[in-house]
This record gives sequence, structure tokens and C-alpha cells, in this order.
Amino acid sequence: MFKTTKLICLQTIILNIKYTTDKITKINRTIIKYWNLKRNYS
Repeated sequence: MFKTTKLICLQTIILNIKYTTDKITKINRTIIKYWNLKRNYS
């Protein structure tokens, strides 16, 4: 019982990390795009 709870907890943490990483990657891409546009137009 305790083992499965731990496992589910671990999976949730891993999913959360993945989700957060995806969000950060998207934000970073957006920032890079924005900077490239700014650089090109200045």
C-alpha cells in the first residue's frame, strides 16, 4: 500500500516537472523570437 502511494507521488512529481519544463521551454522560445525580431528591426 505504502509503496504504491509513493510511486503515484513520484509519477505526479515527474509529470509536474515535465509540465513545468515544457512551459519554461515555450516561454524561452517566445522570448528568443521576440529578441530576434527586435534585433532585426533595430
